Amino acid sequence: MKSINEEEEYTLVDGEVINACREIQLIAANQKIIKDEAEDAIARIKTNSNNKDIKLASNIVSDCLFRFLNNTTSNNHKQGEAVMIIDKIKPYLLHSLISKIDFIKHDWLTYHLVTSDGQIMMPDFVLFIELSSAINDEVFFMEVKRKGNHSNNTLENDMIKLSKEMHIALNKLVVKKVKKPEVVGLLVEDHKAVAYKMDIKYNGQYRMIEIMKMKK
Repeated sequence: MKSINEEEEYTLVDGEVINACREIQLIAANQKIIKDEAEDAIARIKTNSNNKDIKLASNIVSDCLFRFLNNTTSNNHKQGEAVMIIDKIKPYLLHSLISKIDFIKHDWLTYHLVTSDGQIMMPDFVLFIELSSAINDEVFFMEVKRKGNHSNNTLENDMIKLSKEMHIALNKLVVKKVKKPEVVGLLVEDHKAVAYKMDIKYNGQYRMIEIMKMKK
């Protein structure tokens, strides 16, 4: 195997990146923290910096958190959702949507959507356009739930979460004065899916309407 010339292949990062990596390391090594809390803490490091190396490190660790932290029931729930997404939905989205849209990027289960008051939401899936290392415009969200118990208002909560995500993304388009801004969302349960569109009609009022139902 060809040996690597370290001077040619590697470049040193600055002190800001090293400090951020140390913070991330402490978060990942904390045995008392649950996965959702760790993801939120790492997301704050990412959003508070414009350094692309810090953002890259944050993304990598977020993707690997389930290997570092195994002390939560939230983990099991997220992994269950992830299996459903990857096995049943991901191939369709990759070939029917993502491959046909130029400049579009996507993220599964690790994307951090920051609200106006600084809270962080994590969509199951998102399509977005990366305008810069610190600015994204989201255009499509998906929330996936497992078939079963509705007595705990799971269906309502997922619907509310999806509408909030779409509302945040639409606000960003409105601020940028995009003509006829629209954001699309998909709510999936087992073999059923309902698509929604959020836009602005009737003197600036936000409108969320059902545009399609799909059932296997």
